[in-house]
Amino acid sequence: MYFNVKKTTHFQSETRSGIHPKAQQDVLRQAAGPPLSSSADLPHKPPFGNIKTFKSSRPRGEARGRRRVKANDRERHRMHNLNSALDALRTILPALPDDAKMTKIETLRFARNYIWLHHHPPEEQRSG
Repeated sequence: MYFNVKKTTHFQSETRSGIHPKAQQDVLRQAAGPPLSSSADLPHKPPFGNIKTFKSSRPRGEARGRRRVKANDRERHRMHNLNSALDALRTILPALPDDAKMTKIETLRFARNYIWLHHHPPEEQRSG
């Protein structure tokens, strides 16, 4: 591929695009807009460029740690609710007093079979 590059003197330097470097800088300045006067004028998130140059007020690890703690609390609460519901279901299901506590999956399977047994007529139970 051949480029049409003119030989230039020190005063007439042009790039391959044919635009004088000073003119190129002027175009870029106009596209960027007016300069920001203080740090209060900085946008919350940069529209482009290196995000690492914009530092937040608190360290990243601290925010991540706080989110992790909240997520752990939500999961713990969810598991407590699930275990409470399974305990309530175990009290309703018939079981022998000497039996050990049923596991979660055993409780769910037993409940499903118990419900099926009570909602299907005896003749359907014999054929199925």
